[in-house]
Amino acid sequence: MVKFLYTLFLFIIFSSSSLFALFVSNPSDPALFKTGLFFGKNKWVHVRVGYVSEYVYNSRCISIRDTEENTYSTMLSDYGLVILNLFCRWDLYTIIGSSKMEIDDQIFPERELAWGLGTKVLFFKTCKFDISLDLKYSYTEQKPDYYIIEDTLVNIVYSKLQLDYEQWQASLACSYKTGCFIPYIGLTYFDCRLSSKSGMYNLELPNIPYEWSRYYDSCVSKKNWGLVLGVTLIACDKVSFTLESRNFDQSSINGSLQIQF
Repeated sequence: MVKFLYTLFLFIIFSSSSLFALFVSNPSDPALFKTGLFFGKNKWVHVRVGYVSEYVYNSRCISIRDTEENTYSTMLSDYGLVILNLFCRWDLYTIIGSSKMEIDDQIFPERELAWGLGTKVLFFKTCKFDISLDLKYSYTEQKPDYYIIEDTLVNIVYSKLQLDYEQWQASLACSYKTGCFIPYIGLTYFDCRLSSKSGMYNLELPNIPYEWSRYYDSCVSKKNWGLVLGVTLIACDKVSFTLESRNFDQSSINGSLQIQF
């Protein structure tokens, strides 16, 4: 039965297929470790570091002016985490790394700095079940590098075009401990906004002696409610690896590693 449940979890994680994404992580994270690599058991404070690699696919949001107009995107992000844990119940963490987006298979920004803040509170705990609330915010500024029209590369000549991408997420999730594996499931509420500081941008079209001006409209989340599924592997009582998928409001998958010091 346990093997069947793990197989089902992994199948859902890898086969799920729309918005930009923000990882949730295991609700048991604040209480996973009692000791660290360099510091012994401490009753009230611990420090963890982590790494998250995340891929978003088949993303969707809607224009703030025309709700019938969809924007499709993909996003690849790599984050580092520094986590301050208090009383094995409360995590405060910072997120810093880089992200690269592709918008409508036409706009291709450069990889840019991404950062964020978050907190996770473990408010219900038993020997097997944990329930926690997670809140986080992240931001990245994407600068389009080039444009593709009908498989033809087109230069963006208006260099001040910048796309600001902000996202907020709240999640309520529960986990179940089974030895070194901890599967979890939860609900997410997600909101994002992709906006341009300067909506107009000029394109240099091949074989055309003049520049073509276009307008990029701001867009927001098409759906807000979603589902998160994941599983965490504990190693050496100090290291954890998590594989996670988010669905319905977000289409994404990520892997993360955490080490407690």
